[in-house]
Amino acid sequence: MIQIKVLATKDPQRRVQELCEALRSARIWKMSDRRCTKNLKLIHASGTVRGEIRRVNSDSVGELEFECTAKDAAQAAITAGRFVNLVLRDLESVSDIHIHRRSAGHRPAR
Repeated sequence: MIQIKVLATKDPQRRVQELCEALRSARIWKMSDRRCTKNLKLIHASGTVRGEIRRVNSDSVGELEFECTAKDAAQAAITAGRFVNLVLRDLESVSDIHIHRRSAGHRPAR
């Protein structure tokens, strides 16, 4: 699993709306819910690469957090890379992105 944190400045909900607008024109991304709610789930499918990006709850008000999962680590890395490319290309107000790969056996302390 790969965790992605996007610093969305002052209005993270507006960033989610902008992201959804960008995704509507992208061929390799599908949204499970077109309403772009808090539980945004994106499905990436291109050739033999398949992965999923899911928005998760963030502790910080100015951040959007996502988790990327796929069948194997290589497909997760490709999916996360394409998602980061989309965010950087279409959301000009994004100033910072943090990416962290979690191994399958590692669970963070809560």
